[in-house]
Amino acid sequence: MTKINLTNQQMFDIAHAGIIEQGKPGTNAAGDCVYKGSDGSMCAVGLIFDNQDIHGLRDLDGDVLEAASALDIDLTGEQISFMESMQAAHDTAAQTGDNSGFLDRFRENMNLVAKNYSLKIPSVN
Repeated sequence: MTKINLTNQQMFDIAHAGIIEQGKPGTNAAGDCVYKGSDGSMCAVGLIFDNQDIHGLRDLDGDVLEAASALDIDLTGEQISFMESMQAAHDTAAQTGDNSGFLDRFRENMNLVAKNYSLKIPSVN
């Protein structure tokens, strides 16, 4: 099993910077949120898994625990809870189907995650 040996701040930084750089949500061709879309776009948690060289993300969806199990990743309860918060920040920002405001909604949602977990917001905000 693969372990994720990153702090919450490190995971937050990877997800935050990756989504901002990507400029859009990680979705499949139907517009559903996935860990890694066929176009290479990734969700917040997909970016963390990809950063750790975990493969098999393409078009995988579902909650964090299901994805971790499918990919043979060993996560702690704290990691699952934190990743679910970031997944929700991404997915709720993407739900409107209006990508023009996605980044603003994502930033707002991630600011709440940062506040809830006492994290610093990266300067790419």
